[in-house]
Amino acid sequence: MSSRAQTLALLRAKVAELEGGPRIQRGGLPMGFAELQRVVGGWPSPGVVEITGRPGSGRCRLIQPLLAQLTRQARCVALVDPFGEWHPTGWPGTRLDRVLIAQPSPEQAGWTTEQLTRSGGFALVVLFGRLRLGRSSARLVRSVEQGRCCLIVISEKREQALSAHLRLETRGHFPDGLRVHLVRRRGGRDGVSLRLGAWSPPASTS
Repeated sequence: MSSRAQTLALLRAKVAELEGGPRIQRGGLPMGFAELQRVVGGWPSPGVVEITGRPGSGRCRLIQPLLAQLTRQARCVALVDPFGEWHPTGWPGTRLDRVLIAQPSPEQAGWTTEQLTRSGGFALVVLFGRLRLGRSSARLVRSVEQGRCCLIVISEKREQALSAHLRLETRGHFPDGLRVHLVRRRGGRDGVSLRLGAWSPPASTS
């Protein structure tokens, strides 16, 4: 090998080292809403999603199809609920025996979320409430990629420090569906408003 080729190979190896190794290949988990699936392509996995909106605007309804599908496939889901405000027993179609509910203090919510995402034991981790990340956003993203899971953060206000692959805002729910605004999507369309049709839980097989 020539000295030029050797130098080029060393440079490529150094770039790969600085980038943290090979790029993560992301898939898309089904969203359960055809209109949103068509625009977004699926919940990013591994990836970070932020869903914001006022209480009662349909934030939890937006992820009900995903919860139902994953748990019915016997895949595990973790819910981090530092304020004890959410009640998954009211989520239709979800198998609760596949759901872990963690209720850390608000100060420990970020650390708990990071441990769960990194563990590799959960296809989905949902955090209810703001993370208040500061400078730890990159570490959280690495934990999501290490555990190859989807992290969804649900809160009223955006966490600007959160390095999210997808940001959605819910703007109200109705008997026949939801109104959702696509705030940001990496490599895709931004600023799109959608009206999603109603989702019905799958029939019980028991």
